[in-house]
Amino acid sequence: MIKQYTLYFLIFLNFSSFSQQNNEINFYKIEYLETVIHPFLDEQQQNSNYTLNLFVNLNRSVFNLKTEIDTSPQVIENKTKKGKASISYTPSGENWGVTYKDYQTKKMFFKYSNRHTVVDSLSAIFNWEIKDETKELLGYNCQKATMNFRGRDYTAWFTSDLPVGGPWKYDGLPGMILEIKSADGFIKFKALSIKNNTLKNNILENPFNKTNKYTSWQDYKDFYKKRAIRGFSYRPAESSRGVEYSRGGIEIYIDYDDEEYNKILERYRKNNN
Repeated sequence: MIKQYTLYFLIFLNFSSFSQQNNEINFYKIEYLETVIHPFLDEQQQNSNYTLNLFVNLNRSVFNLKTEIDTSPQVIENKTKKGKASISYTPSGENWGVTYKDYQTKKMFFKYSNRHTVVDSLSAIFNWEIKDETKELLGYNCQKATMNFRGRDYTAWFTSDLPVGGPWKYDGLPGMILEIKSADGFIKFKALSIKNNTLKNNILENPFNKTNKYTSWQDYKDFYKKRAIRGFSYRPAESSRGVEYSRGGIEIYIDYDDEEYNKILERYRKNNN
């Protein structure tokens, strides 16, 4: 997988060679619609809009939620005297809904709680299988790929006519992921628009460097499991029956084959039936 990702990284660099020669930044802005269907809330559908800002020459991207009052990190474009756009990236707010990827170090950052910003490896967590099937999205010829990622099966459509990248954590294909959907229908991202520009770079920082301590994915899973087990015993009143946490969100934090947790869960359910 590491060799495969190295190939994808070289493809990524090819998109930046021309701009580097001119000391300019090749910048993509891709708008995505996220659709989440909550199985425990009567299949309610929740839609959210996100923006992927991909700085090709800098080998970095920022994926953040769009809100009416946007407290997430901002990408600000300003016109220079020569008509070129300059760009500055300023971390703000609490960085909720932000995914920061550094393709040079092959690291990815995402905030799960005020205490936990998880650092993942971009080169080791995806096990894509590329298929022959193709379809067109936003005028780009896209190819199908499938994988299992942290408890869910996925189908994605990517195009090699754009640099390597994708919405949220999804990545690792030889091109840009324009659509991805879990097999159970829980989560879906679909690109709505794509803009490309040449920018003069000012600042691009990791939004989590100054405000958060980092942890590994496994450490966060261990923390969540311990909290879930404590929840079974949470009884602020005599009539309380404890709290049963979900096993996770988009990602599964407590594995379905976790014997220790399953035994405690089974005992909890028997005692509360």
